[in-house]
Amino acid sequence: MAKGNDGNYLQHCIEAEAAVRLAGRDTAGKLHIALTHGMRPFESFDKRGTGTRHELLLRKLMDANNKPQAEEPTVVKAYRETGASDTRYPNSAELLRAVIGSENLSGGITEMCSRKHKSLSSAWVNTNVKTACASWREEVHPEGILACPDDLQTPWLFSMDPMTYSERGNKDKNLNGPDIDILSDALGRYFSSGNPGFAAMFVYNVSKHNQIKFFQFVQDVKGCVVNNLTEHFEVSTSYLSLPHNEKGRRNLAGLIHSPQIRLASKFKSACIDIGLE
Repeated sequence: MAKGNDGNYLQHCIEAEAAVRLAGRDTAGKLHIALTHGMRPFESFDKRGTGTRHELLLRKLMDANNKPQAEEPTVVKAYRETGASDTRYPNSAELLRAVIGSENLSGGITEMCSRKHKSLSSAWVNTNVKTACASWREEVHPEGILACPDDLQTPWLFSMDPMTYSERGNKDKNLNGPDIDILSDALGRYFSSGNPGFAAMFVYNVSKHNQIKFFQFVQDVKGCVVNNLTEHFEVSTSYLSLPHNEKGRRNLAGLIHSPQIRLASKFKSACIDIGLE
């Protein structure tokens, strides 16, 4: 969860906004999710620190303690519903539960830490959301819990929260250059289902050197996905970012989505648009 910095707000605002829009396209309000870095349902974070890395997140957590406002982001409503704070900050799954409802969610969540997975598993018992104590790379194959079901009939959200992006495949917790083939196959199946969907890759504390390489990675994944789809299905790509510190490092979001699923302008205004198509 990037230790509770503004990257959390970037990630969770996009996920909550996309989830509401996607579920709204289903007559029953259903949404299928695939979350690759589950974490505990709630964790604390150290809000001390210098620079910009905490400012936006803490401001939105404070907003959640106030009365609801007409134009507030969906994630602020989710923060309020979950009682979010620096000592009890929710993971993506809990925020989606808050805005969609656990009865309307299906899919899978992976988490490699056995202690974190134990809490995660307990939180989703007796629901249609499965959990696995495993790397996401082990669960995107056709029989895995993150894979697109053969009979998928609902909108879907595929979201990745690795620590950061590394061009070379040197750390399992990072998103790595060699992951392009794995992701292309997995996302190709989701988009080929014909249901509206949204795939998001969030990376944190990225140096200037690796920012452009990450954008190219997302474009390459999109290119491979498109090659796996029928010629009548469109796929769009968007990028959003927030500063991580004053040294030029950034928290980034690379999005591959159905063109009819757009993020609200009220969220874009809180971020820096760096190449929205």
